[in-house]
Amino acid sequence: MKTMAADLSDANADRIIYLVAAGLVLLGLALAVATVWWWRSTRPEHPALGPLEMMGERRFRRSSDAERRQIIANSRPPGAKPLITEPPVPRPIDLAVLADAAPTGFDDLRIDTAPPAQTAQYGGGHG
Repeated sequence: MKTMAADLSDANADRIIYLVAAGLVLLGLALAVATVWWWRSTRPEHPALGPLEMMGERRFRRSSDAERRQIIANSRPPGAKPLITEPPVPRPIDLAVLADAAPTGFDDLRIDTAPPAQTAQYGGGHG
């Protein structure tokens, strides 16, 4: 039986080594080009997502509510609308108007004909 090493001469072995090395270099260049293309094709995240990034940090989770509000306020992009610190005041509702109003009627809820009463017969121990 012949081995593969016996079939290779020095010239053949050198040629195979150079072809494999050239193939690996081409593969590396292709990966580098693909990486640069991928980096340039991705969009940077919007600055408004800055507070979300801060919320994921350990410092934020261990902070008090006042410190959390300060961290979020500092991570907001310039020109962003201010955070609402107080809840909006609801408009008062005059319930006296509802108490004075007479109902218009409930005719749509009336059942004119009652369904016939059905008696259920249960199979018992009568035999």
